[in-house]
Amino acid sequence: MPFPDQPRHPFTPEEVARVPEGKRGVYGLFNDLGCVFVGKGNLRERLLLHLKPGYTEEARCIRKLAPTYFLLEETENFVVRHMGLAVEYAPRCRS
Repeated sequence: MPFPDQPRHPFTPEEVARVPEGKRGVYGLFNDLGCVFVGKGNLRERLLLHLKPGYTEEARCIRKLAPTYFLLEETENFVVRHMGLAVEYAPRCRS
């Protein structure tokens, strides 16, 4: 089952800062070609982390594919939901 219907949120520091603190769930990073990454946990913290330079394989992959927007879903059952979204979207970068 895909993310619920919602507007595309631009993947910018300003837009990520609008995500309420402490909300947990799943998120997807996308570009015009499709899904770049599906993640889980504290939504704002995780999204902010992806905006910073990183040196892990995951960070290099995400930076190379340059996501332009993100989608969110709040859920306490984020571990199971993450697995389903990863199958649904087959992100090009894996966690």
